[in-house]
This record gives sequence, structure tokens and C-alpha cells, in this order.
Amino acid sequence: MKRPETVAIIGMSKNAGKTTVLNSLIRQLSRRKRLGVLSIGVDGEERDAWSGREKPAIRCDEGMLVVSAASCFNLYPGSFEMIGSCGFQSAMGEILLGKARRGSRIKLAGIPGTGQVQAAIRKLKGAGAELVLVDGAYDRKSLSSPLISDAVILVVGACLHRSLPQVVKKAAELLAILRLPAAPSADRFFHEQAQTEKKVIGVVQGMGEPLPFSTLLEWKEKREAFSSKNWEVLIIPGSLTDRMLRMLMEEGVKARLIVPDATHCFFTHSMLRRFLQWGGAVEVVYPTRLLGVAVNPVSPDGYAFPPSEMKERIAAVAAPLPVFDVVRDPLLEGGWEDVLR
Repeated sequence: MKRPETVAIIGMSKNAGKTTVLNSLIRQLSRRKRLGVLSIGVDGEERDAWSGREKPAIRCDEGMLVVSAASCFNLYPGSFEMIGSCGFQSAMGEILLGKARRGSRIKLAGIPGTGQVQAAIRKLKGAGAELVLVDGAYDRKSLSSPLISDAVILVVGACLHRSLPQVVKKAAELLAILRLPAAPSADRFFHEQAQTEKKVIGVVQGMGEPLPFSTLLEWKEKREAFSSKNWEVLIIPGSLTDRMLRMLMEEGVKARLIVPDATHCFFTHSMLRRFLQWGGAVEVVYPTRLLGVAVNPVSPDGYAFPPSEMKERIAAVAAPLPVFDVVRDPLLEGGWEDVLR
């Protein structure tokens, strides 16, 4: 499999430990390849914007490429060479591309839209970045879309819940969605048709037909127009929810459902499990490539889990993915290279 060129670090909650994981990646990889870094959200500030707690700074080694706001670069005079503008603004001002003249730290201004994130990644690669690291804001799992990142590292922190079993449960639920299987390549044509026509496409014996609605929520209202066929596959251009899965089971529709990617899945793990056990299936056109799971057993709210126990329990639901604690059980020199293979 091709080595990823863009890796997103996704936290399951605020204060999960994304920045610590990002700094670990930078510390080990910046000597081997030209890195680029950007953020969705605001990262690298000294204190969390919500809680006021102190946060670790974003490390920036000499030669690294950074996309951030001009106001953020101005906080570190002389540390960065400005290469140019990315051509758009953020809430913190104009977004620029810079190169570190020396070792420094940096505050990353968040880039709000998917299109702008894609443009910023292209800028970084065009300037010579061999690997782009994207630090995602809390709950912005849109970063897991293969349209933005080639691969994902998930960060699970103790602050997700005061109960370790609940943390493990929530991690297992998200992993189940991120690891949905890829749809057969033969269905890609119907996916493109669904996106172009903004219609659900029904498939029987390899033949696709646009249905008279863009969302499954309209199924009951308009079913008389198409209910005569036993649909084997339904290609959905948008989101898939608990309500939709429940409705299909009530209607007796045991179809294979195909959505663009995991970011379009807004159902719970329990409903997914019910739908699969009932005989349905859910697949994605663009699967998420998960590289591993990082754990942080300490919450800034004043409680912690036993590090080895948390790591073992997350490993049980994440297998065969590697699970690591970059603070208490750091990856050995070269370890991130192994993860990125």
C-alpha cells in the first residue's frame, strides 16, 4: 500500500491529547522528511479557548512548512520565512504559508472549510512537503474523509468519560464506523450518478435506477412509485442515520447501503449492529485508512485511568491496529515510520 502523504490526527473529545501526538510525530519525522502542518480549529495556543487550561505548544522544527494566519506568524518574529498567501481568510485573518527558519513553536489558525483545507494541503505539497500533518479540532471527524486525508490517527483521551468502560465503548463505536468496508468497484459508477443527480440510486441485478428522492427519509412517502422492485443495493448521496436504518427494517428492505464515506454516517453503533444482524449491510465508496490509535489516560479534570489497563482495553477493540501512549510508552526511534508504512 502507498505511504500516506496526508495524515489527520483526530481527537474524540476536547483535551484528548492530539497536540501531544502531533508533537511526537514532528519530533521523530522532521529529521527524515520535509513536514507540513495545518489545523482545523485553533491549536498551539497557550491556554484552551474553552477551559482556560494550559496547552502544549505546537513544535516547529527548522525547515518545516506551516499554514496559519498572519497574526499567528507575527507572534514569532524572525522565526518564519513567508512564502505566500493561500488566497483565503479565516476568523483570525489572512491565511499564509510559511517556512521555519529555526526551531520554534507556532499557533495554528483553523481553516474552516473542506475546500480551503484541500487548497492549503496543495500549497504545502507544492512548496515541498513530503508529509502533511493535519491537526483536527474537537469532533471534526470530517478530517477522516479520504477527500482530505490519506490516513488517520485516532486519539482517545480519558476526558471522553469518567468511566473507562464508557470510553472503551465510545471508541469501539467510532472505530466500527471508521472501519466500514469498501463497496465493490463496480458500484463507483452508480455513486457518481447519485452525486450528479442528487438522487438515491436503486440497483437490481447490476442495473441502476434513480429513485424519486435524494434522502431515505422520503422512502415511505414515495414508495408506491418504486416498491414493486426488490432493491439489492441503495446508493445514497448524503447521510445515513438511525431513523433511516430503522425505517428500512420496518419496511423490510434488506438492501446493501452505500454512502460516500464514514463522514456521512450519523447512526449509532447499536443501530448499525441491529441492521447488520437483521441482514442488511453498510459500505463506503471511500474507506478510511486507520493507521493506529493513541491513548491518553489522564484527564485535565483531575482523574486518570491506569495507563496499561486503558491501553490494553482500547487495543482489544482496535485490533489489529497498533495502540500507543506517546508519553508513557513512547514509540521507539523510527516507530512512526513503521506506523506510516
